[in-house]
Amino acid sequence: MDVEDFTRGADVRALAGGLFSPAEAAKVDSASGKAAKELFFRLWTLKEAYVKARGAGLSMALDRFSFGQLGANPQLLPASDDEAEAERWRFFRQRLRRAISLR
Repeated sequence: MDVEDFTRGADVRALAGGLFSPAEAAKVDSASGKAAKELFFRLWTLKEAYVKARGAGLSMALDRFSFGQLGANPQLLPASDDEAEAERWRFFRQRLRRAISLR
């Protein structure tokens, strides 16, 4: 599980170009303002949750795997070096409707 604040400021196009797969970075780059930011954080949250679940943390290169369909049940696309890996994982998205405090 991972939670991100979509309202924080960030140069999402530059970050996506340096962190995401070429296909994902292109999707973020082609989206407009608010949509680009939301898409970036949607991908970032999925990627961060995946590497945490694998136990690799951010030592795992985020550009080595991709997410395709990003709806309610995002899909991990198979990497060329381990096509079976994508079949082992299931992802679910849920948007929080109100802010929560973790303090």
